[in-house]
Amino acid sequence: MAGYGLLLMLMEALTDADNTELATDDMELELLAGDFGVSVTEIDSLLQICEKIGLFCRNEAGNLTSIELKESLRSVFEKRNRSREAFEKRKQAVSVTETTISVTETARIEENRIEEKEKKRKSAVRAPVDFVFPASWSKTMIDAYQNEWLEFRQKKREKLLPESIQKQIDKLADLTEKQLIDCLNNSICNGYSGLFPEKFTPVKPIQQSRPVAKHNVVPD
Repeated sequence: MAGYGLLLMLMEALTDADNTELATDDMELELLAGDFGVSVTEIDSLLQICEKIGLFCRNEAGNLTSIELKESLRSVFEKRNRSREAFEKRKQAVSVTETTISVTETARIEENRIEEKEKKRKSAVRAPVDFVFPASWSKTMIDAYQNEWLEFRQKKREKLLPESIQKQIDKLADLTEKQLIDCLNNSICNGYSGLFPEKFTPVKPIQQSRPVAKHNVVPD
């Protein structure tokens, strides 16, 4: 009875092994003995008996196998192989999908990085102005800009003043003697601010109001 149980355990081990082939070197026999709870001598004796009666045999690699067991389990092995192939295909499909997603995500991140870099570059373009205000102002800088401004105003005044005088002189031909006298008087009254105003306005003489005669009112 013990030998029959050990035989069933060996058959089960062959069924679980790849291609129903089982290595039987000293190391493997010790592992089997530990799994089965028997001694190595018992397993070795059973194997010798099974090989003599043709239940088990050895292949070219020296591994233990059983031709009858292979034939009985052919359909089981075919189903097992189909399941393995299907699993490998699903695994490869998942791997390709993950790789595609990874590549797509990396490309999107790189594109966003380039767009952000270009946006910063455009925002950092210097404004088209000739003058850039310094971060801090010193008295020397303020005096320099003030002198430059005063010089500009002086040159502009020197350029425009002769034009203004000539424009005023050209108007003298259109004035009558009385208007000219009134214009000079007006300039004198304004503290000689100019020869005469840009737009001539005759000065009207001040009219004095007549004194009102007072009558004594005698009550009735």
